[in-house]
Amino acid sequence: MFTVPACRVRSLAGALLSVVLVAGLVACGSDDAAREGGSSSSAGVTTVPRTDNISAHGAAHANLPSENPEVLVKDPKPAADKDYQRILTLDRAGALSRAVYTLGLGDRLVGRDSTSDFPAMKDLPNLTIGGHAVNAESVMKLKPELIITDGSIGPSRVFDTFEKAGITVVHVSDERTPETINTLIDEVADAVGLADQVGPVKEHLDKEMAAATEYAQAKADGRKMMILYVRGTGVAMIAGPDSGGRSLITRLGGVDAGEGVGIQGAFTPITPESLIAAAPDTILVMSGGLESVGGIEGLKEIPGIAQTPAGQNESVVDVPDSQLLSFDSQSPRAIRAIADALYGGGAGDGAGDGAGADVGAGASADNAAGK
Repeated sequence: MFTVPACRVRSLAGALLSVVLVAGLVACGSDDAAREGGSSSSAGVTTVPRTDNISAHGAAHANLPSENPEVLVKDPKPAADKDYQRILTLDRAGALSRAVYTLGLGDRLVGRDSTSDFPAMKDLPNLTIGGHAVNAESVMKLKPELIITDGSIGPSRVFDTFEKAGITVVHVSDERTPETINTLIDEVADAVGLADQVGPVKEHLDKEMAAATEYAQAKADGRKMMILYVRGTGVAMIAGPDSGGRSLITRLGGVDAGEGVGIQGAFTPITPESLIAAAPDTILVMSGGLESVGGIEGLKEIPGIAQTPAGQNESVVDVPDSQLLSFDSQSPRAIRAIADALYGGGAGDGAGDGAGADVGAGASADNAAGK
């Protein structure tokens, strides 16, 4: 289960201040999506003009059956001083395990976090059931030589315990956006001794991200979208630009509805005023989150959602939890699947009204890395 780190959530006071500013921001707000920069992977990302007739009706599921990441280093040769045989990755998005697998070292992984849910990992011990914390005793039993973490799983003191026990612990950045995928690959490659073999991997991922973005934008209608993080009745937040959500929406050929009402940071608590003022045509949400609130009808009970065009037309796309905001080597595949769900076409064709088929995510039979 993907969960939002507390350090990435804006304060409630800040959220209330943004609501006070909504009226003025809406009056002068632009429908243009912000362009994320700072990496070659943002090259070619443009803003899709809004069409005259937006057809956004009905719920859809992004068809993303669980698959192993593509292995892009076929013959990895780690540096002698970093040739770890037993590796453990711990983060809330599952991005670190996907990076290790992409780099050809998946057979060295000895455990997993909750969102590392691809087939090669399914038989490994789950060390973060619930997605919030790691059990030190369970980790020690696996005898890892290297632990890679981004600080999104704690408590932080547990990693001090691992280091005192002689385990190498590498801390990498927790920033996850479409533009930081290559940074993720660089940091993980350095940790596992493959820094000099990662160039072609990044070039390949850049091309795949550009192709997926082009695919999505060719189908797009420039609709206003909003990504919501919901979990049960107590957690409801809007994904802001620092979550990578704004860049994802732009790549999907949409406009971030939150930008027009001043949504900033990573995640901002939902208010009815901000939702109504933002007026998204379509809402994107994690599949587990949608289930936790009781489906579409439960989602519409969140104050403000039923008054938006998305709520009125039930234009909601749910995406597997480990795929929506993880931003890793499987993101190009996710972008294509979300685009199909939004606009029709591809494997989910059949909902020509701007929504892909509602297909459950099933696991493939592949099972490579268990020990």
